[in-house]
Amino acid sequence: MIREALSAAGGTAPAQVHWVDRLATGMEAARDGAFDAVLLDLSLPDSRGFQTFEKFHSHVPSLPVVVLTGLDDEEIALRAAAEGAQDYLVKGTLKPAAILRVLRFAVQRNRVSTGPSRRAPGKIVGFMGAKGGSGTTTIVLNVAAALVRQGHSVAALEMRPFRAGFSLQLRLSPRRDLGDLLKLDEGKIDSVELRSHLVLADFGAHLLFAPQDPESGARLDQPRIEALLRAAVDLVDYVLLDLPSTPSNVQPACARLCNPFLLVLDRQMTGLAAGRNTLPLLRFWGLESDCLGSVVVTKDPMSAYVSSAQVAMDLGFPVVGVIPPAAEALAASYKLGAPLVVTDQESLPAESLELLAKRLADPVLTEAAG
Repeated sequence: MIREALSAAGGTAPAQVHWVDRLATGMEAARDGAFDAVLLDLSLPDSRGFQTFEKFHSHVPSLPVVVLTGLDDEEIALRAAAEGAQDYLVKGTLKPAAILRVLRFAVQRNRVSTGPSRRAPGKIVGFMGAKGGSGTTTIVLNVAAALVRQGHSVAALEMRPFRAGFSLQLRLSPRRDLGDLLKLDEGKIDSVELRSHLVLADFGAHLLFAPQDPESGARLDQPRIEALLRAAVDLVDYVLLDLPSTPSNVQPACARLCNPFLLVLDRQMTGLAAGRNTLPLLRFWGLESDCLGSVVVTKDPMSAYVSSAQVAMDLGFPVVGVIPPAAEALAASYKLGAPLVVTDQESLPAESLELLAKRLADPVLTEAAG
């Protein structure tokens, strides 16, 4: 099944799979062969549980290992990740694209960690709506998917006090979320703990869902937020923050570490007015124009809308993304539980989101046309 899945997902360059049925045989093959990665089942005839990973990893520590486990053994997989496994996959939930993507990321991370120098910290990008209903969550999930398509590792964090758009748009009910992580003291929130709370989406990004109970959201304080973001930049190339539009202690704690910080607004006079009203807050949080940008979203093609030049002039920082109307395409993507850039890649809105993702990869923000 794994071989067929990787062959289907690999396109013109399918992965070459060498399969063995016992740990002893696998360790011998790994020692004598030239492999890029290992997909290690924790339930083998001659070894079961955590000791399967422990034996293999100590025997061939240079090879990146992705653990394959059942639903009942997920805690063992998390322990293996804490002890050096690059990632894990759960049987029964495997999809070809996800398997290949996880293995590729495992190889990439292993090359970085065993190279002459440690990888540079990831880039934190904040997204905040000028007002509710601006489409911030949709932008975050689509930019995350676009960055993955461009070859980057991405974590999207839903930094909200209570469950919001991630679970609704992706039709997912996470087993772990931000609320579970916030139960820890800030000193115990590190990359290992964060990794165990991330959910790997089918489109390749790692997601941290907002707390599923309102009590946990009260623990979103500055020390925990800063510890969380420090942990996140150690794991991926890009950390995307889905921030609430209502002012709270979350935004200023995140703003200090974001570059860039993007304001999402509806492309109407009411949206522009909300953006102008937000400017004093942005300044109060210590954000300067050189790290600020805006994303304007056209929701109603029949209504009068302001130009991106007027938005940039009024706000005093560039418009880095202009998203055209996408009501029907978005409705279809919601039904499928996937971002628009995955479900309708050839559409104009998807191309606009891809361009936005490419601009975020540049050292300096550049202005979007239109």
